[in-house]
Amino acid sequence: MKRDSDILCGGVTDRTDKNAPDKILSKDLTGFYANFFLSTRCTRDQRHNFCFSVKQTDGALTAWDEISGCRSEADDKLLSELQKIIELNDLAKRNGIYKVTAGLPPEYQPCTFSAEYASGEKLSFTTNNDPFAKWAEDLYTLFCGWFNDRGIDSLMPPRETSQVKRLRLKYVDHGIFTEYGGVNVDKSCAVNGQTYLLEKNIYDDNARKILLEKLVPFPGDYFPGVTKILFSHSTDVKYDQSIYDRHAGNYGNHDRGYFGFGSAPLDEEDSEDLIVSLHAEYESGKRLNIDTAKESEISAMKPLLNDLLAFYDTIFNPNK
Repeated sequence: MKRDSDILCGGVTDRTDKNAPDKILSKDLTGFYANFFLSTRCTRDQRHNFCFSVKQTDGALTAWDEISGCRSEADDKLLSELQKIIELNDLAKRNGIYKVTAGLPPEYQPCTFSAEYASGEKLSFTTNNDPFAKWAEDLYTLFCGWFNDRGIDSLMPPRETSQVKRLRLKYVDHGIFTEYGGVNVDKSCAVNGQTYLLEKNIYDDNARKILLEKLVPFPGDYFPGVTKILFSHSTDVKYDQSIYDRHAGNYGNHDRGYFGFGSAPLDEEDSEDLIVSLHAEYESGKRLNIDTAKESEISAMKPLLNDLLAFYDTIFNPNK
């Protein structure tokens, strides 16, 4: 066995146990540990490396964020969710692998995974880190949510806290185009002296005619209102975390029409009947440019869209 002092920069160390079983019969986890780096996930303080464990601490099963030192009581539900991630990502097939390359950048430094079972079985592997690994993202999501539900929010990503200053929404449903947004008008069309107004347009592409054109002054609660709606649906987080296309191995997921709301199936064609375009700009300069014709994504966006449309309805139909 090579000592650390014998390992050269760029050299490969392979201590793989070829006899390790690639199937784990038990589903009853008793202990867990994993460390990894994720390029598209981070904590509030912009940390991208993570180290989670579940172990007995002072006689109680405890979940740990090993880097920050935060901990919370664990239970069978957490262990069950961990086992689901192991099975979903077929991690047992990696059992016994120990193969790492020295001198790689931080995001590719060795990551280690270990799971212990009531049966005495053990699943473990150590490999060069994949900064976009699905299993690691699943673990981050699980532990982030677990700690957050218990009042520990340090693993949550940074949120956009400035106010929206511009927003345009277009929703196309089977040839009916509905669009909302700000528009500059001539002084002759001013309302209460205002020339920058909020518009609502509905156009029937099947009949080739305009169904509605309406302009109103921006209500005082408009920008706080749309900001709150986008925030409540974690639109900023989903947008930031969804850019990587795991199938293509590039950052083109948004170009495919996926923005973190749905499951982003691999071979989904664009819909001929449904289109959503949502563009928002914040006072901080951050922009959200969401354009999709993917039915799965639009379906998953429905709670957000319904809230936005209901908000616009109170503005354009206040007496309804």
